[in-house]
Amino acid sequence: MSQNTYNRYMNIAVPGLIADAEFTNKDGLQAAEAIGLGLAVVQKIGAPNQGRLPKANVATIVFAGDLVTGNKINLKVNGHAMSEVTFATDHATTMGLIITAIKAITGVTNAVLDTSDSNRRTILVYSVDGLDCIVTNIAVTAGSTQTTGTSTSDTADTIYGVSIMSQAIQQPYPALNAPILYVNGSPVGCLLRGRIWVLAETAVQNGDAVYMRFYGNHATIIAPSTTGTGAGVGAYAHSYASIAALATALGITTGAIFNTIDGRDTLDGALATAKGSGLVAGDSFVLTSSSTAQYLPAGYAGGFYKDAGNFRNDDDSGTAVLVDGMEWRSVTTAAGQLALVDINMPQ
Repeated sequence: MSQNTYNRYMNIAVPGLIADAEFTNKDGLQAAEAIGLGLAVVQKIGAPNQGRLPKANVATIVFAGDLVTGNKINLKVNGHAMSEVTFATDHATTMGLIITAIKAITGVTNAVLDTSDSNRRTILVYSVDGLDCIVTNIAVTAGSTQTTGTSTSDTADTIYGVSIMSQAIQQPYPALNAPILYVNGSPVGCLLRGRIWVLAETAVQNGDAVYMRFYGNHATIIAPSTTGTGAGVGAYAHSYASIAALATALGITTGAIFNTIDGRDTLDGALATAKGSGLVAGDSFVLTSSSTAQYLPAGYAGGFYKDAGNFRNDDDSGTAVLVDGMEWRSVTTAAGQLALVDINMPQ
């Protein structure tokens, strides 16, 4: 018998799944880096036909007071140390020296004095496209007094669209069972208008504002099991340290996901004996350090960590930015659940 009725909405399945058959507007960009599904995609600066994940590419450095004779100033951008600056002539001159020194740091494309600060104590720092710009270790020493410096992060990126789930994404071995990605250089399908499922970092309500994460710190949203059991599976005979050692030996990097699906093991069969001792086909793990692996709940599809491109309903202490033209269109009860967003990007 033929099917005579159809649901208006598809069942929730995976991040990046278009939610219904209503009007949509889609476009494509070339991936400038690996991009997962259901994530915010922005245009690469200087190459608008290329897309990448959002970055914390603007930093603001604020000194609480003027620099004085004898002061020595140090800081780091993305872990790279600035050449030490010593006070010269006056505060304004010294700020100019700091800006010059910051511009010489690897990964910095520009640094300027913020003209909106009449006290001339604020510096804006911009990273090379595709890099974060995280300023740390600001220290003012020596001299008769020492002011303090603080830094905050922001982004110059605006969302282009949300990456769409596709069955036609070719995945490089050995990532066959890791979360599906648009690999660097491949075309990325982006939804610019319509409704799409994404993994929400927070519990959301229908009508909530949508914030795009621009700085990912890989903090856990949903903690995997570390007890040796999970999702109805009994205790594993092989320790997480043993599993991690196997993953490391096979070149699986920290943060990468691997699993035990028969015939397509990303561990190339190295877990075969472990499977007979408690592990089952379909178990997944994430390598959290060189000596630790954590069990991932059944059905893991990515998005359980605070990574760039995720969505939420607040700014998470300045690491996510409000998106005009997006709104949550479903209700969730906990972080890390699939939720529906409505997107309508200006053309």
